[in-house]
Amino acid sequence: MTFEVGVWAHRPRGWIVTFSWMLVVSSVLRSTATAELTRITVDAHLTNDGRFQVTETHDRRIDQGHESGFRSFGLGVDQSIASLKITRVSTDGTQTPLLDRGPANREVDGPDQFRYYPRGHIYFRYPEVIGQTELRYRLDYELVHAVSPAWGLGAGWDPLTPEDGYGSPWRRWKSIVDDAKAAWPAPDRRYRLDHSVLFPERDENRDTGFELNYNLRFDTAWREVDSTAELARVTPEIEYRVRRLFEYLPAGRPAATNAPQHETRLKSVAAVLIVGPVLFVVCLILEALTAGKRFDASAVAERLRPLTPEEVQTYFQSSPPFSLQDLLARLESEGKLSIEPVLNHEGKETDELQLRLLVPLASLPRVEQEFAKWVFGEDDTTTSEAIRNRASASGVDLNQHWRNLIAESTSNQDASRLPRIALVPIAIGLWGGSLQLNGLQRDDELIVVVVVNFLALMLTLGWPKRWWHVGVARRGLLLHLIVLATVYAAMHLAVNRPYAAQAWIGSAVSILAYFCAQLIAAWMPHRGVWQIKRELYRVRQYARGELRKPTPMLDNRWMPYLEALGLGPEMKRHRSEMGQSLRAAVISRSHDHTSEAIRSVIRVPYTGIPAQRLIRESGWADVFLLSLDELNADDDDDA
Repeated sequence: MTFEVGVWAHRPRGWIVTFSWMLVVSSVLRSTATAELTRITVDAHLTNDGRFQVTETHDRRIDQGHESGFRSFGLGVDQSIASLKITRVSTDGTQTPLLDRGPANREVDGPDQFRYYPRGHIYFRYPEVIGQTELRYRLDYELVHAVSPAWGLGAGWDPLTPEDGYGSPWRRWKSIVDDAKAAWPAPDRRYRLDHSVLFPERDENRDTGFELNYNLRFDTAWREVDSTAELARVTPEIEYRVRRLFEYLPAGRPAATNAPQHETRLKSVAAVLIVGPVLFVVCLILEALTAGKRFDASAVAERLRPLTPEEVQTYFQSSPPFSLQDLLARLESEGKLSIEPVLNHEGKETDELQLRLLVPLASLPRVEQEFAKWVFGEDDTTTSEAIRNRASASGVDLNQHWRNLIAESTSNQDASRLPRIALVPIAIGLWGGSLQLNGLQRDDELIVVVVVNFLALMLTLGWPKRWWHVGVARRGLLLHLIVLATVYAAMHLAVNRPYAAQAWIGSAVSILAYFCAQLIAAWMPHRGVWQIKRELYRVRQYARGELRKPTPMLDNRWMPYLEALGLGPEMKRHRSEMGQSLRAAVISRSHDHTSEAIRSVIRVPYTGIPAQRLIRESGWADVFLLSLDELNADDDDDA
């Protein structure tokens, strides 16, 4: 038993009449052989197992000299034409089957032959005729996967022409949401029939009025969800689209649907949404297991002892400002050297300055040792004039020499290089790209897929490397995944027909592989300069926590380092909030027997008040640098 939904007829009227009149005039002026499709009759039958059998009857009118015909099928997602047979029916009822040249991979080269191309169109040859002749052709075929689960990612409402254009991803997303809402009351029972009948094209005058009759029948296993809805939607000049919602009444699912393909698409999306965050959590766990214990005052002192504040600042800023005046003032305030004016033979002060090293050279951090060796040589006393002479001889002044020492101490040429182990997931990501390309069904999709995968690869290779560890915001790791998923989602939503399931698998593989590569590349190793950066972040964490307390377990000598770590605002807030009671608390803590264990580390309890520096005129350190006249003189000597 079958049920007939209804018959729809498309005949020339209104806008078609007007437009066909214009085409008739232009056709007469051209005086060329024409072929017209005057009537299409479609008999469609939805069987109990979900197969969709279609018979199209075409009435054509051709002129003498017109040799071939062309017919395109509107194919939706995962759809194809199977068991295609074409028969020419004469006016006397004689049936002439057309020879299929496709199985032999041969071109159509004679009358009553045809070939079907997987892109979704057939090419056939007419018999030789004399004068204008009426012909009738019957096309029998099965539209594979005409019925798909209503919850699946079906084709959008744009016409299913062979050339699939690109539209708004947002509009496509809204259509997917609407389809999901329609399926929601019974997602395991509801299926959507999608059948597009494209209007005539190419050499056939599709703007001349023609008649289209559509008859849909379905078997007892199916029930319409809304029998009062319009049978189809018509896109003028392009398509007659039947898109009906059915419920499948028997248990289980019909055999001839593409549910596995739709499940694969949704599983690919779920894999990105689930596996991506899992990779993120695994990265956090590995970092927590390898990060080590939290720092205390002893660990802070040990980490800061071999470094200068300028080195610490360089680890946190790409190009921190280095001032020779600030450096000399800091060394003076720390009691490491003295700065005094040079006296003339009359005992009066001159414009020259004298530097004297006050501590053993070995007690200084390594960079300060190198600086002191350049300044003092083998002595412990020097003058600004001697320093300028040394700078003139070496071609590098004192300020530049200090900058070079800091740059050499903190440089890491591998900072922007991709770790070798990250090449493994990148190779997997490229393989995912090949899956996408192999899953394409239309050549015009190739360029977009290639461009998107190239952008994803460049995004991964160009993403910041070796920057994340405990103490740095975690959400930065997820940003790469979000950007990648957005790019690929836009690619998939920009097309009216979803890509093949294999392309969705490839996209998920590429996203997860590139995200894994980014996690590996972003993770900061436990060696060399990176280990120093890690430990400085731990120092920063510890100091930030201590500055929230009335009596921080910090050494006042660490203040330049805390400033370099970017804790200036916290130090200022602590001084303003605790300033009145801080001195009493420090005195009280100095008599607290519980602090005996750390007194060897914190020798100067934290007050938040920096060491006093002598007040001098601005630019006083310029005396150690070569003047413009001296630089010009050196250039003349070189010439």
